[in-house]
Amino acid sequence: MGFTARAEVDRPPTPRRCVRSHTDGAKMTRARPVSRLGAVVLMFVVLTEPVVEAQPVFVVQPTNTPATASTPATTPTPAAVSQDTCEPNWHSHGSRCFRAFDVEVSYADARAICLSHKSHLGLPKDQATNDFVVQLRNSVNNGMDAWIGLNDMGQEGTFVWEDGEVLGSFDDFAQVDMSGNDADCVLVKRGAASTRPNRWADKSCTRLLGTICEKDGYTSLAEACYKVFTEETETYTDAQTHCANEGGHLAMPKDKATNQLLTYLTDQASKEYPTVSFYFFGLTFVDDKNAYRWNDGSDLVGFSNWALAAEVTDLLVDTVSETCIGISWTAPASQVDGYQVVVFKDNMEAARQNIAGDVTTHEQCSLTPGYPYTFEVASTRNGNRSSVVQIASVTYPTDPTNVTTTNVTENSVTITWERACCNVEIYHFKRPNGKITKVAVPTPPMDVSLVSSADTIIVTWALTGVRNSTSLEISPAEANDSMIVVEPDAVSAKFEGLTSGRKYTVLITTWSRQKLYHAQANASTSTAPGKPQDLQILSQHGSLQVTWAAPSGNVNRYSLTLAAAADGVEQTRNTTTLTSFTFRGRRMIPLFNPQTTVWGQN
Repeated sequence: MGFTARAEVDRPPTPRRCVRSHTDGAKMTRARPVSRLGAVVLMFVVLTEPVVEAQPVFVVQPTNTPATASTPATTPTPAAVSQDTCEPNWHSHGSRCFRAFDVEVSYADARAICLSHKSHLGLPKDQATNDFVVQLRNSVNNGMDAWIGLNDMGQEGTFVWEDGEVLGSFDDFAQVDMSGNDADCVLVKRGAASTRPNRWADKSCTRLLGTICEKDGYTSLAEACYKVFTEETETYTDAQTHCANEGGHLAMPKDKATNQLLTYLTDQASKEYPTVSFYFFGLTFVDDKNAYRWNDGSDLVGFSNWALAAEVTDLLVDTVSETCIGISWTAPASQVDGYQVVVFKDNMEAARQNIAGDVTTHEQCSLTPGYPYTFEVASTRNGNRSSVVQIASVTYPTDPTNVTTTNVTENSVTITWERACCNVEIYHFKRPNGKITKVAVPTPPMDVSLVSSADTIIVTWALTGVRNSTSLEISPAEANDSMIVVEPDAVSAKFEGLTSGRKYTVLITTWSRQKLYHAQANASTSTAPGKPQDLQILSQHGSLQVTWAAPSGNVNRYSLTLAAAADGVEQTRNTTTLTSFTFRGRRMIPLFNPQTTVWGQN
């Protein structure tokens, strides 16, 4: 892919600068100087000293249709401009420029010479161009063969031009060498040759011959010339540098005629480079001035051709609450810089918000409940604004509060409440199956009792009154099922898989029908700690030393009972918080049987 540039040429080059426009009628769009560009970039190069703004040498537009930001200028035809301007030492033929070099080099070096002059080997694809190339070469050195941009290096006998196009119906071969040797590159024979002068021949690519180069010519308009260059660039600064290297600066279309020419040139370039989507030209936004300026320092006044913002479509209300309304819409992101959302209440502006171009939703909050609002959305681009799209919605009123029922019978009920806000027109009542349903308030469970073991708590309770269901919840939630729902008349439940020696609270809730009302009671207890482990006894000199390993769970204290093994009669009982204890002053009898009991937190 190439890098493209336009050039306005006078003679002595001046510093140039770059700007960009879209391919759709050279519309102006914003581009930051350091932004990375993801596509091939076409740049306008202006070569003037100083830039004298072109007078409208041609005006091509519909009758009574001014060229404004909303009406693209009509693209000029090639006949409306002059395309016979080439750089010094280059010679014009149609829209192309040619130059003959009499330095004798190989075909590969000839390519390099042309490339160094931002050109390529000559492509005489028709009789007129071929005649021009021959005359140009003869005017430089009549006794020199010269390379042109044609070869069959890829496949013997299939000649391909340097631009990748296969040789068409026109050629000027005197004779083609099909011997299969290295005669792969095409030259134009010298004019002074004894046989077949000025005709084509294919010879070895290593021969040392002259070179004919070709490149795009400039297009003149009034006192300036323009050109499109096909090279890739990434930033605005790169574009400026390239323009400077060409001896010019970026085009500044300050009037309709110049803009029409740039439109024509970009259209022509896009035919060759269809993936190109925009072009730099010499206009930038100056932050400290908060305004656009041409690269020669002058302000953007008078003529401009900004691209219009895309229209907003599919405006919808997505969410509504008591104080917020959310909307969404669609628009091509590449054709907008941002959006303006204006909110109206009672035909007065209530809020205004500017939104980034990559956002297509907005939620307006702090609204009055139960009130109608109108939203207007428009897209913006380069200071232009699309047409406005409207949509209306109403916030929800607040919920009624302090709802109470009195005088409940099998056939009627009286309902009272505090008014909702705001603008409430009517209240709706819903009666299941068309009947008034009497809902009794349940009574709380009575006489809640908890019985625990090391990993289980059994809950029992007594019931009074009515209920529709009963649920139990234990905390901390370590049971296999921390929430249990039982039958309305159940009076017991069990929680298993608990941690030994831990305190738990059980909450029992009785529910009315549809769970409109509930009543609760709770109780707490601790699971029993685990059994002591590895109990050991050491007897020595009338004393017994007992040791054991602490069980799982929280242990508050240990209780030790010493009894004679023979008759089981208790001798003594002691407590300790340690995991060892010594019984002293024991009589020397055959055997004692110590027992250790663990006490938890309760």
